[in-house]
This record gives sequence, C-alpha cells and structure tokens, in this order.
Amino acid sequence: MKKMPVVKIILDIVMIFVLMLLYRKNAVSLKFHEVAGLILLGMFVIHLLLNKNWIAKVTQRLFSSNIDKRTKIGYLVDFLLLLSFSAIGISGVLISKTLFHFSGGNAWKKTHFFCAAVALILIGIHVGLHKQFFASMLGRAAFLPKKVAKLLSVILSLILIAYGCFALSSTSFTRWLSMPFVTVQYSGNAPGGGLESGGGQQQKPATDAEGAEGGMANQGGNHYNATSANPLTVLKTIVDFFSIAFIFAFITAAIDGFFRRKLQKEH
Repeated sequence: MKKMPVVKIILDIVMIFVLMLLYRKNAVSLKFHEVAGLILLGMFVIHLLLNKNWIAKVTQRLFSSNIDKRTKIGYLVDFLLLLSFSAIGISGVLISKTLFHFSGGNAWKKTHFFCAAVALILIGIHVGLHKQFFASMLGRAAFLPKKVAKLLSVILSLILIAYGCFALSSTSFTRWLSMPFVTVQYSGNAPGGGLESGGGQQQKPATDAEGAEGGMANQGGNHYNATSANPLTVLKTIVDFFSIAFIFAFITAAIDGFFRRKLQKEH
C-alpha cells in the first residue's frame, strides 16, 4: 500500500470520527467541542491540499464533455462540503462561549445547526461515492479473506442502518434540518440562548445530550449544565451520528452501483 493513500485514509477516518463526536456539544466538554472544531477545520484544509491535483484537474475541465457525470457529482458534493464546513466554522466562532466572545452570536445558531446537519448528509454521500476506495483500503488493513470480509460488511451494514433509523428519531438531527424553515427565536435569558417558539413560549429542552444547544436546561431554565464526559457518552455520540451518515452513504453507494452496472451492460 502506497504511503500517500495510507495518509489520506487515516486522515479521512480521523476526520469522520472527530466530526461525529462534535455532534453532541457536551459529549466531552464545551471547550473540547470548540477546540476540536477548529482542529477539524485545519484537518479539512490538509485534506484539500492532499487532493489538490485532483481538484485542480477537475476544476479546469469541469464543463468538458470528457468529464463523466459521476466525477462532476463528486466535485459538487465536495464543493458543498467546503461551503458547509466554512459556514460551520464561521458560525461556530461567532457563537463560541469559551474561546471567543462575540455579541449577537445567537443569530448564527440556526446556521450552525443546519449546516452541521447538511454536512453529515454530504459526508455520507461522499463516503458512498468512494465506497470502493474505502472498502479496498479497509479490506487490506483487516487482512481478512474476501468472503469473510464481505459477510462481515453485510452484517455490519444492516446493524448500522437499523441503528441509524433509530438515531434519526432519537437525536436532534431532523430538527436541525428543519430550523431554517421553522419560525424560532433565541431567548436572551439563558447563557447561549434557549430555543423558543415563535409565540415566545420556551420549548421543552431536548432529552439527548446535544439538545438544541448541546446542553440541558436546569430546573430554573436560565442555565445550561454541561454533561460529564464518559466513554459511553463519547461512544454513543460517535455511533449515533456515524450511523445516520452511514444511511446516506449506503443509499448513495446503492444508487451509484446501480448506474455502474447499467453502464457496463450498455457497453
């Protein structure tokens, strides 16, 4: 295995799991969330630099008939990921509570949550489009017979899809996606602002750790308590959001595989 592909796949895997962990703001601590978020942005820049030759080549020939539709779709997904991560980073700095302190940050919370949800979908699509690359690299790393590796991948896929469906309803993912289309305003009473309905009545705090803000309101409703970090919380956070991303990866890989087989039959 060449050195560069190994570096790329290790970087991709680390980025994915760090990103999953950030979807529950207090899975470790708020400060970790903010620091790791900035580090993740740096890793994303490194990821782009490692793939700069491919990016430059496709950009120059993007509207050429010599570039197949699949490559163009992959380029579009990567470009949208760049926009999403940029929006997450900028809004994250503006709503920061430990590293930075900007006034009026509440206005950026919808953007932060919505773009985070969109990025999770795009990550899934990105992985799905590169299924063969990841499967090949992971297969070599596992040193398993081909039939055994395939059986394990099927079983694991079914488990992740089933759990991902549960995670869609048990986390705030769908609520984050709907935020731009729902009239809400942020209360100035709670540090960081609590979500309120358009009528001014405060919404019930979410029961999962990420909630509307990544924390749970106390009985008085004016403060947010950080959840204590523990291995189970960290593991559950990663599994919850990785399984959601996996659903989109699986759907993308299935559609991509269908059109690949169709194209092969035509030729």
